[in-house]
Amino acid sequence: MMEVLENEVRRSRRLHHRFSVVMGDVDLFKRYNDEHGHPAGDVVLKRVAAIMRESSRDVDFVARYGGEEFLIMMPETELEGAAEFAERIRRKLAAERLPAGHITLSLGVSAFPIHGDAPDQLIAEADAALYLAKRAGGDRVVAAARPKVAAR
Repeated sequence: MMEVLENEVRRSRRLHHRFSVVMGDVDLFKRYNDEHGHPAGDVVLKRVAAIMRESSRDVDFVARYGGEEFLIMMPETELEGAAEFAERIRRKLAAERLPAGHITLSLGVSAFPIHGDAPDQLIAEADAALYLAKRAGGDRVVAAARPKVAAR
């Protein structure tokens, strides 16, 4: 995943293109695992990954980032388009009826170059937006704030 992001940063710098990063996290996953067991949690993670892959384009890169977190790198995609994409994923998962119940997803979105020009910066901004989504109650998409331009 980091290699793909680094390659996309280099390509986008060279061609003056934009791309976006979407970070998603399954809401209340620990509680779901505790209530329904780890096999049910595994079903959730597989279904989230499948929804992300089914919803994304061939050029997008979907990866499990850790635990119940996922990252999607979207070449040639502006912040607004990535946020709309993330909202479609969120709605699709919210509508899913899983064997052990219902689950939701929170997502944060950042974009190159406005939120950074290095993979770690873009991930940090998407993660900060994801954290805001979680703090607001989860089951939502939050785009990273646009940087403030200094007055001249």
